[in-house]
Amino acid sequence: SIASAMMDQGRVSDALRQWHETAEMENDPRNNTGSGGSIYYAWRGISGTEAQWGHTQDARKALVELHRDGLKFMKNEGTDEAFNQVASIWENIYQLEILAINGDYESIHDQAIALDERLKKIIPKSALTRNMRTAALRMDHKWIIESALRTGRHEEGVTTATDLVDHPLVTPTDEKIFVDAVDARSRTYLGQARIASGQAADAQAP
Repeated sequence: SIASAMMDQGRVSDALRQWHETAEMENDPRNNTGSGGSIYYAWRGISGTEAQWGHTQDARKALVELHRDGLKFMKNEGTDEAFNQVASIWENIYQLEILAINGDYESIHDQAIALDERLKKIIPKSALTRNMRTAALRMDHKWIIESALRTGRHEEGVTTATDLVDHPLVTPTDEKIFVDAVDARSRTYLGQARIASGQAADAQAP
């Protein structure tokens, strides 16, 4: 999206403005085609950016709008229960960013572990749900690793990061460039975890 490209260029304020303009499409009487998910992801961009800036109230408000738009999408599309469960968990994952504002990594750790257990029980019935579930697991494991390291659970961080490297959370439809990026990110997490646990000699890439 245009806003995502702006973020990649470091134009955070411009990206935030673009996301707000996209979100306003919902109230535009000329918009007869729906959002195609763009409004949902606009609120996602807003919540994530506000959380990074430490704006708790604005981040929460954006997540309320995201939840409302998500319910509207699921009703209109008639999505199945597995999709709805994964969508709900994604909202829970977004909430972890707000906990991080206050440095509450104990709560983040507990919630991320619980979300991981919920995700593993979901059986996707479509490729879309499978891809959403895989991406959710990938993001949730990132939070498990970070919260484990920040709360002194270094061995758990190493174990979780090692599992990410050994069992990449990707899908059959992911392009190689994306798979490689996921692998590189997982190896970075593993290196950080090893350093935190005192395994500095093992942290260097092979």
